[in-house]
Amino acid sequence: MSTQPMTATGHSNPSALLSVENLAVHYKLPGQSEPLRAVDGVSFEIGTGDVFGLIGESGSGKSSVAKAVMRLAPIGSGSVSLGTTRLDQLKGKELRRARRRVQMVFQDPHESLDPRMTVFQAVAEPLKLGGSRVARSELRARVLDLLHRVGLDETHLDRKPHAMSGGQKQRVNIARALALEPELLVCDEAVSALDVSIQAGIINLLLSLQQDLGISVLFISHDLGVVSHLADRVGVMYLGRLAEIAPVESLTSRPRHPYTEALLAAEPEARPSTHRTPQTPMVSGDVPSAASPPSGCRFRTRCPYVAERCAEEQPSLRHIDDDTFVACHRAEELTLTGRRA
Repeated sequence: MSTQPMTATGHSNPSALLSVENLAVHYKLPGQSEPLRAVDGVSFEIGTGDVFGLIGESGSGKSSVAKAVMRLAPIGSGSVSLGTTRLDQLKGKELRRARRRVQMVFQDPHESLDPRMTVFQAVAEPLKLGGSRVARSELRARVLDLLHRVGLDETHLDRKPHAMSGGQKQRVNIARALALEPELLVCDEAVSALDVSIQAGIINLLLSLQQDLGISVLFISHDLGVVSHLADRVGVMYLGRLAEIAPVESLTSRPRHPYTEALLAAEPEARPSTHRTPQTPMVSGDVPSAASPPSGCRFRTRCPYVAERCAEEQPSLRHIDDDTFVACHRAEELTLTGRRA
């Protein structure tokens, strides 16, 4: 992971593979005058060969970030750059060419596959349509090589999705995503639809592929425990904005934002005694609407440490220490509870 000096937006590498700057994704709602502010000024970077985790509750905007990076969601403002290429400015053929460099693994392994296609057809499809120079005579060998990379073999070539388990189907999706040799893999809740025992195998596979291929990964999840096994750095999202960015070890052992502390306290394996103490305040209430977010700090309506300033001024994401950036007015004075060893 890069050790270069970081900027006020949490960026560390001037030659980062992916740079997201002040990204906004707003959706118009039927009958509503105000848009749904799914993403509202998010900035982060992913270095070459790094894994960046993006976590948050449902509705935090993390999947909208993934879709914006893939140009599957409308970018209202801000920029998304892959190296020196501004993805947000591309159209037509230029966008299709750039998309070869970024591929996505979706949440539902079954819905991501055409039920009429065999595994061979599904994995070969991007090679045929993506401008690959793989000769027809070499296509089967190339597909088989991709399947071997994800832990499948020749016996799976002629199977259709209904004849495979959820984990096998997600391995096919990963093989297909790797077919065009992307530089960045976007995984949007890629293990959340799988049984816990299967999740571990997919996580280990992604880690192995990332290390073997040197590929960068944007890994999105609501589960901080899952992300902590994969990521170098983690961004914590709440109601369309980043609350904290930190190396995974720092974030889990010493959270600097109250929302990060709440996520750690909510980990199922942590209850009731892993890291929660009687002094750890509970977060109450529901997530406000992204169409009408609270003034000032968006977390203030649920924050146990709220102060008068929190309602008046929106906190910026600022450097606290080391590689940690926090959007909290009281970050320096609070001592929050992290995960115990």
